[in-house]
Amino acid sequence: MLHDITTTEHIHELVHTFYNKMITNQQLKHHFEGLHLENHLQFIEQFWQLVLLDIPGYIHNVMQKHVHLQLTENDFDVWLNLFNTTVDDLFFGANASLAKNRANLIAITMKIKLIKKNS
Repeated sequence: MLHDITTTEHIHELVHTFYNKMITNQQLKHHFEGLHLENHLQFIEQFWQLVLLDIPGYIHNVMQKHVHLQLTENDFDVWLNLFNTTVDDLFFGANASLAKNRANLIAITMKIKLIKKNS
């Protein structure tokens, strides 16, 4: 039975499962070339711990970290689909819904700011 995202271990599972999908996705994997993934995943876990569990620790600027990637609108659509599928496969509950809602807002915001900037 699925459970909600309520612990740092749940966030670890979510982030690692999601990134395993992204680094093998034909459209997205090139964005991860040369990235020290373990360091990156620590920051991503901190981000979601802050968003979902109110655990302080994430202090970075999400936009600034992605501005150089030349992301396309379709990249964001694939990213969001993989994220939502991962959440749905692993979790169910209020925080799972919140994670998907926040990811959608992040995708929309980044599409607007980054794609405009890269055009």
